[in-house]
Amino acid sequence: MEFDFTKLDGIEKKAPKTPQDSFSGTSHRELLPEKQNGREGRLRASDGIGKLERHVEQKRAEEGMALAVYKRYQENIKISEMLRAEILKGMRSGEKIEALLIKAAKVIGLMVGDDVFYRQVEEGMAARKARG
Repeated sequence: MEFDFTKLDGIEKKAPKTPQDSFSGTSHRELLPEKQNGREGRLRASDGIGKLERHVEQKRAEEGMALAVYKRYQENIKISEMLRAEILKGMRSGEKIEALLIKAAKVIGLMVGDDVFYRQVEEGMAARKARG
């Protein structure tokens, strides 16, 4: 395989002294990429405002949902702290273990966000009590 370098003989080997020299004689418009028509790729003012309004409404809805989740979480913490105190008081006062277990299950359910766990424990305790 042979390469033909004869076309390179006519190229001037002089490097430009400054970056501007390499672009001498070239219009700045020739260097820029082609522009689209001014109307292409742009939104009309009414379209842009509508899009912005939808974005703001979406963000408000997301924020409202996050606040609701946070509020519920804070309420669960408050209730679970009260139940934990009741469990400790019940242990000191000799309350039945079954009642303390149900309260403990409620605390666990509140802290992990699982309502089913509490109901399962409560139903299990009721079934156990029914069996005797």
